[in-house]
Amino acid sequence: MEILKKRKSLRWKIVRMLLFGWLFPFLLLFLSMIYIVFSMINSQIERTMFVNTEILDAAGVAMPGADYTWEQFEADCRKIKDAGYTPIAAALGDIPHYWWEFAIFNHTTTENHLTIPESASDEIGQGWVAAMEDIKALYEAGYFPDNTLSAKDDETFAMFVEGKAAFLLDGSWKVNGISCFYPADQRTAAKGGCLL
Repeated sequence: MEILKKRKSLRWKIVRMLLFGWLFPFLLLFLSMIYIVFSMINSQIERTMFVNTEILDAAGVAMPGADYTWEQFEADCRKIKDAGYTPIAAALGDIPHYWWEFAIFNHTTTENHLTIPESASDEIGQGWVAAMEDIKALYEAGYFPDNTLSAKDDETFAMFVEGKAAFLLDGSWKVNGISCFYPADQRTAAKGGCLL
């Protein structure tokens, strides 16, 4: 039995090495031809802002850069909405996870980001309140899907891959789902490019 466990463990290590060490960079390269991909690496899982460049072009929005501000993001969301698209693909009533996390990070520091506030009135609590106000402002401006409070994550993800929403903030595991949306002749050469 011990030998079987060791073989399974070794097999999993090889699969992880191939997927994350070899295949994942190629998938990101492929996606960068269609979408612009911004990532933040955290414990081998990347929190990624996927951007549909076709929607940005249609809305007359420039590609965000390293000096992109929250105010520019809000202005770009307005242009995207005015062009008839949903700016942000997110199911706030289902799993909004990273939107809350990054909004909080915008108002805290790297030193205190993981600190739970004692109250809404302390320094860290005020950062959390400001973050919630940012999300509320985006919601009230109509930058999330109309059904963002009742939609499932799969529905809002579909909006992004179907070209109805401009921004998708999620983990690196969404790369496969995005690449699988395209016909086989537009995927990467690695076994058709789709890991499903």
